[in-house]
Amino acid sequence: DYSVSIPTKCPSCNHTLSTTDKELICTNFNCKQKRFYIVSHFCQRMGADGIQDKTIENIGVTSIFDLYSLTQEKLEQLPGFGEKKAKNILNEIQKTLKIKPEQLLSAFGIPMIGRTLSRQLCSKFTIDELFKIKDPEVLGLGEITSRTLIDNIGEFLPLYEFLKKQGLEFIQEDASMNPSDALTK
Repeated sequence: DYSVSIPTKCPSCNHTLSTTDKELICTNFNCKQKRFYIVSHFCQRMGADGIQDKTIENIGVTSIFDLYSLTQEKLEQLPGFGEKKAKNILNEIQKTLKIKPEQLLSAFGIPMIGRTLSRQLCSKFTIDELFKIKDPEVLGLGEITSRTLIDNIGEFLPLYEFLKKQGLEFIQEDASMNPSDALTK
């Protein structure tokens, strides 16, 4: 007879866990492990494939803002980091500044707004427009999903402004290369 007990405390910070249908979530905003995950998620969605969870932990970056303040000198001082690894990390970070708008929207980590919805939304609206929308009907999504986006996107405005100062540049897909267009012709 096997019984499994669901943990109620975060293994990293011992704070209370909340449950959703699919996962346990630490409710402590300052949980170091949670902060690593947020930065890692951001890097992955922004196309920095060479930066994995363990790398974020080894570097000790707990905020996306700190990620962009890393220097080669800082990285080379870390155990296991040399000149080549430091340059690779910095190149990966630079890659995140030339992306498709939907990558940024997805990278924000807003609940229910993953890659597919981000693509749909960014085909209708610019990121700047999404920050200004207050009427859920305008989005053309379900009520709960629309409300979730509207209620949460404002938290990411400082990050968006920061990234623009870092040189964020949106690239657009060339419509002539989009295979789904061939199906409609």
